[in-house]
Amino acid sequence: MAHGLTWKPGDEIITAKGEFPLQYATWKPMEEREGVKLKIVAPRDRFITADDLIAAMTPRTRVISVSHVRFDDGSLLDASRVAAACHAQGAMLVLDASQSCGAVPMDVNELGADFLVCAGYKWLLSPWGTGFLWAKSGHLYRLYKRLRKENVVVSMREGRIRVSPHLFNSEQDIDRLIGVVTP
Repeated sequence: MAHGLTWKPGDEIITAKGEFPLQYATWKPMEEREGVKLKIVAPRDRFITADDLIAAMTPRTRVISVSHVRFDDGSLLDASRVAAACHAQGAMLVLDASQSCGAVPMDVNELGADFLVCAGYKWLLSPWGTGFLWAKSGHLYRLYKRLRKENVVVSMREGRIRVSPHLFNSEQDIDRLIGVVTP
Protein backbone atom coordinates (compact mmCIF):
# COMPACT_ATOMS: atom_id res chain seq x y z
CA MET A 1 0.00 0.00 0.00
CA ALA A 2 2.83 2.38 0.86
CA HIS A 3 4.28 1.92 -2.62
CA GLY A 4 0.86 2.41 -4.20
CA LEU A 5 0.60 6.06 -3.14
CA THR A 6 2.16 9.01 -4.95
CA TRP A 7 4.60 10.91 -2.74
CA LYS A 8 6.31 14.29 -2.87
CA PRO A 9 9.62 15.01 -1.15
CA GLY A 10 8.92 16.42 2.31
CA ASP A 11 5.59 14.62 2.78
CA GLU A 12 5.16 13.39 6.36
CA ILE A 13 4.06 10.03 7.66
CA ILE A 14 3.20 9.91 11.34
CA THR A 15 3.31 6.79 13.48
CA ALA A 16 3.56 6.22 17.22
CA LYS A 17 6.51 5.28 19.39
CA GLY A 18 6.34 1.62 20.40
CA GLU A 19 4.21 0.59 17.42
CA PHE A 20 4.43 -2.91 16.04
CA PRO A 21 7.81 -3.12 14.22
CA LEU A 22 6.20 -3.59 10.82
CA GLN A 23 5.09 0.06 10.95
CA TYR A 24 8.73 1.14 10.90
CA ALA A 25 9.78 -1.55 8.42
CA THR A 26 7.11 -0.29 6.03
CA TRP A 27 7.57 3.46 6.32
CA LYS A 28 11.27 4.01 7.17
CA PRO A 29 12.55 2.86 3.74
CA MET A 30 10.16 5.36 2.14
CA GLU A 31 12.33 8.19 3.47
CA GLU A 32 15.16 7.23 1.14
CA ARG A 33 12.99 5.92 -1.69
CA GLU A 34 10.53 8.83 -1.88
CA GLY A 35 12.09 11.65 0.16
CA VAL A 36 9.33 11.59 2.78
CA LYS A 37 9.79 12.11 6.51
CA LEU A 38 8.72 9.53 9.09
CA LYS A 39 7.68 11.27 12.30
CA ILE A 40 7.47 9.05 15.39
CA VAL A 41 5.20 10.48 18.08
CA ALA A 42 5.73 9.70 21.76
CA PRO A 43 2.71 9.69 24.06
CA ARG A 44 2.35 12.61 26.46
CA ASP A 45 1.00 10.25 29.10
CA ARG A 46 1.24 6.49 29.45
CA PHE A 47 -0.67 5.55 26.27
CA ILE A 48 -0.76 7.08 22.78
CA THR A 49 -3.99 8.99 22.19
CA ALA A 50 -5.78 10.66 19.33
CA ASP A 51 -4.71 13.99 20.85
CA ASP A 52 -1.02 13.01 20.61
CA LEU A 53 -1.32 12.13 16.93
CA ILE A 54 -3.46 15.13 16.01
CA ALA A 55 -1.06 17.52 17.78
CA ALA A 56 1.82 16.13 15.70
CA MET A 57 0.13 16.88 12.37
CA THR A 58 1.48 19.63 10.12
CA PRO A 59 0.38 20.85 6.67
CA ARG A 60 2.92 18.32 5.24
CA THR A 61 1.24 15.32 6.91
CA ARG A 62 -0.07 12.91 4.27
CA VAL A 63 -0.56 9.74 6.32
CA ILE A 64 -1.04 8.70 9.92
CA SER A 65 -0.33 4.99 10.24
CA VAL A 66 -1.10 3.43 13.62
CA SER A 67 -2.70 0.46 15.35
CA HIS A 68 -6.35 0.44 16.32
CA VAL A 69 -5.41 -1.63 19.38
CA ARG A 70 -1.77 -1.64 20.44
CA PHE A 71 0.08 -4.96 20.57
CA ASP A 72 2.17 -3.96 23.58
CA ASP A 73 -0.35 -2.42 25.97
CA GLY A 74 -3.79 -3.21 24.51
CA SER A 75 -4.87 0.45 24.42
CA LEU A 76 -7.69 1.30 22.01
CA LEU A 77 -7.24 4.34 19.76
CA ASP A 78 -10.11 6.72 19.01
CA ALA A 79 -9.65 6.05 15.29
CA SER A 80 -12.69 8.01 14.13
CA ARG A 81 -11.30 11.16 15.75
CA VAL A 82 -7.90 10.70 14.11
CA ALA A 83 -9.59 10.00 10.76
CA ALA A 84 -11.66 13.19 11.03
CA ALA A 85 -8.53 15.24 11.73
CA CYS A 86 -6.73 13.60 8.80
CA HIS A 87 -9.59 14.22 6.39
CA ALA A 88 -9.96 17.84 7.51
CA GLN A 89 -6.53 18.55 6.05
CA GLY A 90 -6.44 16.07 3.19
CA ALA A 91 -4.37 13.38 4.93
CA MET A 92 -5.18 9.67 5.15
CA LEU A 93 -5.44 7.24 8.05
CA VAL A 94 -3.88 3.80 7.69
CA LEU A 95 -5.18 1.67 10.53
CA ASP A 96 -3.65 -1.65 11.57
CA ALA A 97 -6.53 -3.75 12.89
CA SER A 98 -4.49 -6.90 13.57
CA GLN A 99 -5.09 -6.76 17.32
CA SER A 100 -8.75 -5.74 17.08
CA CYS A 101 -10.35 -7.39 14.03
CA GLY A 102 -12.12 -10.48 15.27
CA ALA A 103 -11.86 -9.41 18.93
CA VAL A 104 -13.61 -6.03 18.92
CA PRO A 105 -16.79 -5.29 16.93
CA MET A 106 -15.95 -2.79 14.20
CA ASP A 107 -17.46 -0.98 11.27
CA VAL A 108 -14.96 0.40 8.77
CA ASN A 109 -17.27 3.29 7.96
CA GLU A 110 -17.47 4.33 11.62
CA LEU A 111 -13.69 4.01 12.04
CA GLY A 112 -13.20 6.40 9.12
CA ALA A 113 -9.87 4.89 8.06
CA ASP A 114 -8.78 5.22 4.45
CA PHE A 115 -6.94 1.91 4.61
CA LEU A 116 -7.31 -0.96 7.03
CA VAL A 117 -4.63 -3.65 7.21
CA CYS A 118 -4.91 -6.82 9.23
CA ALA A 119 -2.88 -9.95 9.89
CA GLY A 120 -5.24 -12.90 9.71
CA TYR A 121 -3.39 -15.19 12.09
CA LYS A 122 -4.26 -13.25 15.22
CA TRP A 123 -7.91 -12.84 16.30
CA LEU A 124 -9.26 -13.99 12.94
CA LEU A 125 -7.60 -17.35 13.66
CA SER A 126 -6.43 -17.75 10.07
CA PRO A 127 -3.24 -19.47 8.92
CA TRP A 128 0.11 -17.74 9.36
CA GLY A 129 0.88 -15.42 6.47
CA THR A 130 -2.72 -14.49 5.72
CA GLY A 131 -4.26 -11.08 6.06
CA PHE A 132 -6.04 -8.38 4.15
CA LEU A 133 -5.93 -4.79 3.01
CA TRP A 134 -9.21 -2.87 2.85
CA ALA A 135 -9.31 0.50 1.11
CA LYS A 136 -12.00 3.12 0.64
CA SER A 137 -13.26 2.79 -2.89
CA GLY A 138 -11.95 6.24 -3.82
CA HIS A 139 -8.39 5.01 -3.25
CA LEU A 140 -8.64 1.73 -5.16
CA TYR A 141 -7.94 3.01 -8.67
CA ARG A 142 -4.99 5.07 -7.48
CA LEU A 143 -3.52 1.94 -5.88
CA TYR A 144 -4.36 -0.17 -8.89
CA LYS A 145 -2.47 2.08 -11.28
CA ARG A 146 0.70 1.94 -9.18
CA LEU A 147 0.48 -1.70 -8.06
CA ARG A 148 -0.24 -2.90 -11.58
CA LYS A 149 3.33 -1.93 -12.39
CA GLU A 150 4.47 -4.23 -9.57
CA ASN A 151 2.50 -7.10 -11.19
CA VAL A 152 0.40 -7.94 -8.14
CA VAL A 153 -3.15 -6.94 -9.10
CA VAL A 154 -5.10 -9.93 -10.40
CA SER A 155 -8.73 -9.00 -9.87
CA MET A 156 -10.77 -5.85 -9.52
CA ARG A 157 -14.51 -6.26 -9.24
CA GLU A 158 -17.19 -4.24 -7.53
CA GLY A 159 -14.60 -1.87 -6.11
CA ARG A 160 -12.44 -4.63 -4.63
CA ILE A 161 -8.86 -5.49 -5.54
CA ARG A 162 -7.54 -9.03 -5.06
CA VAL A 163 -3.80 -9.42 -5.29
CA SER A 164 -1.28 -12.17 -5.75
CA PRO A 165 2.41 -11.71 -6.52
CA HIS A 166 2.79 -14.96 -8.45
CA LEU A 167 -0.27 -15.85 -10.51
CA PHE A 168 0.40 -13.76 -13.60
CA ASN A 169 3.58 -12.89 -15.43
CA SER A 170 2.89 -9.66 -17.26
CA GLU A 171 0.86 -6.48 -17.22
CA GLN A 172 -0.89 -7.80 -20.34
CA ASP A 173 -2.12 -10.87 -18.39
CA ILE A 174 -3.41 -8.64 -15.63
CA ASP A 175 -5.15 -6.26 -18.04
CA ARG A 176 -6.80 -9.19 -19.82
CA LEU A 177 -8.06 -10.61 -16.51
CA ILE A 178 -9.29 -7.22 -15.31
CA GLY A 179 -11.14 -6.79 -18.60
CA VAL A 180 -12.93 -10.11 -18.07
CA VAL A 181 -13.98 -9.67 -14.43
CA THR A 182 -14.69 -5.95 -14.35
CA PRO A 183 -17.92 -4.75 -15.96
